Order: sequence, then structure tokens, then C-alpha cells
Amino acid sequence: RYGTANANAEEAWEKMRNSALNCQTALQGPHEAVLCARPNLSVDKVSSWGGTEIFYNAQDVLDAAYKMLQAKGELSGENYSYDLTDFARQALTDYGYYLLKGINEAATSNNATAYATRRDAYLQLILDLDALLNTNSNFMLGRWTNMARNIADEANGTTESDKQWLELNNARTLITTWGENSNSEGAGLRDYSYREWGGMLKDFYYKRWKAFFDNRDNGTTLPNWFDND
Repeated sequence: RYGTANANAEEAWEKMRNSALNCQTALQGPHEAVLCARPNLSVDKVSSWGGTEIFYNAQDVLDAAYKMLQAKGELSGENYSYDLTDFARQALTDYGYYLLKGINEAATSNNATAYATRRDAYLQLILDLDALLNTNSNFMLGRWTNMARNIADEANGTTESDKQWLELNNARTLITTWGENSNSEGAGLRDYSYREWGGMLKDFYYKRWKAFFDNRDNGTTLPNWFDND
């Protein structure tokens, strides 16, 4: 995969093989990232058919990310960059899972100091993950939206309005609401095809969670999530 053998990379893959890539139970949907869910303090899924409970030792994923990073002096290229980004993404995503549990525990026990500290760390984590993903074009929202817009160039007579429709009503809709209210809420298809991408984290998921915490902390009404999305 990298053009040469590397002990650190091999150990990284072995740790992933025995953790995040080794689900031993039957699941209806995929394992999902709490950071991308519609906010609440006890998120258990992102889409209607997924789940967020971590079934492996998250320390193994963190160790795998570090091992892959240690291979940096000897490995390079697109495959290595992709895997390094992906392993680090999963490690940070797992941290978000446990951090949200800590926020819930602090809120339940009325520990205002711990709650505020963990809340702020959670929001910053989303921004940090966004910054990480924006270092690799394979994990960027813009790659997806540009592909959608470029489809218009394949047909004669298309306009800028056609490109905007393909981006907003097709590409962006697929990774958020999956269509109108009847699809999103009625059929439960919202976030069915969510993506942990640079741009999505900062401009979509972060704003969700920020609105949630702001309203919760101020005692104000939560937004209508479909309208918000």
C-alpha cells in the first residue's frame, strides 16, 4: 500500500484490525460519530439505523494513530496521508464519545465547573477535527460539492443555476436531511449519509452543538432541527 514495508505502519494496522475494524456483533447500521448527531447529552445514534457505542478499546485506535504518525519520516504519498488522516480522525472521534459522556455526567451531578470545561473542550474538538480533515482533500466537503457542480459541465446549455441546484438540492441534501421534511423526519432518513468532512464539522455540526449548548445553558427553546439543518 505504501511501496515499502514499515514496522510502525504494520503495528498501526494490526491495532486497527483488532479494534475499530473488528466488530464481533451484528449491527443493523454502522458505528457512528456522536459529533455528527443531532445534539443531546445522551446521543446513542446519528442515523435511524446506526449506533454510537464503542465496541472496542479506544486506546488501541489512539495508539494506531500515533504509530502511523511515527512512520512519517519513512513513508509518504497519498495512501499514507489518507490513512494517517483517517486514523487520527477516528481517534479524535472516539475521544468525543467519551467527552460527551463526561458532559452528561457533570450535568446530571450539577457540577457546573466540570460541565463548562468539558462542554468547551467538546466544541473545540469539533473545530480541531475540522482543521485536521482540511489537511487532506479526500476528507473535504469542497471535493464533494465541486464534483456535483462539475456534473453540469457534462451537458450542453447548463447554467450557474444548474450548478447551484446540483450542489444545494442534491449533494448537500444527501449528506444532511436527505430531502424534504417527509424524508428527513417522517421517514427518518436525516443524517443517513452523514460525513465527517472538513467544512461539515465546522459549518454544520459545530453550529448544531453550539446552538444546543447555548439554548440549554440559557434556558431557551431549542431550534427546530430540520429548519436549522
